[in-house]
Amino acid sequence: MKPARKSRVEAEGGGDLKAAAIGTGRVIAGRVGKGAALKDRTKFSSLVAAAGGIVLAALAPEGPAFGASVPTIADGMLVTLEYTLTLPDKSVADTNVGKEPFSYTQGSHLIVPGLEKALTGMKAGDKKRVVVPADQAYGAYDSGKRLTVPKTKVPADARVGSVLQDKAGRVLRVVETTPDSVILDANHPLAGKELTFDVKILKVEQAPQEEKKP
Repeated sequence: MKPARKSRVEAEGGGDLKAAAIGTGRVIAGRVGKGAALKDRTKFSSLVAAAGGIVLAALAPEGPAFGASVPTIADGMLVTLEYTLTLPDKSVADTNVGKEPFSYTQGSHLIVPGLEKALTGMKAGDKKRVVVPADQAYGAYDSGKRLTVPKTKVPADARVGSVLQDKAGRVLRVVETTPDSVILDANHPLAGKELTFDVKILKVEQAPQEEKKP
C-alpha cells in the first residue's frame, strides 16, 4: 500500500492557502476605479469572494477536510508501516519492504518497547531510523538460560539451529551438539543486540473498537 504523494500545498502548509485567497482578492479589488458606483463595488466584492472560493477549491488538498488535523501515532491508534531491521554487523535480520505491510495498535505492546516509544507522534508519510538498545528490545543476554541435556531427551533429527519447545512452553534453540548431549538456549535470538529499524509510516487511523460481550 503506497501513501499518496503530497501536493505542493501540503508540503508548504495550510498558511499558503489563506495567503493565496487574500492575494487574489486584492488584485481583483484593486481594479475598481475611485469613481466606481456603489453597486459596482458590490458586484466586484461578490466577484472577489467567488474568486477566492475558486482558489481555495483549486488548492485544497485531497484527503482530510481542509483544516482537519492529521492523525498521529498515539495510544489506541492503528498503525500500518514498512520496516527494515538491521543488526550491529549491518546484516538485515528482517524486512517487509515490498511485502505485506505490518499493522499494530499503538500501546498494545506488540512491538519492542524502544521502537513503540520512538514512533509516538509520527504521521503517514513520515520516515525514521530508530536505534533501539538491547534493554529496550529483547533484553540482555542471560547465560543462565543455556542448558545441557542428554541427547536422548531431544528429537533424533535435532540439529544446530533447530527450534524446540519444552513441557513448560519455553522455546529453545539448539546451539551446540556433542556425541552425548545437546546445548539449548532459551534466550531470544536477538537478546543482547542493539537493533536498528528503518521505518516508513503508511497509515495512521483510529483502531476499531472491540465489541463488548453481553
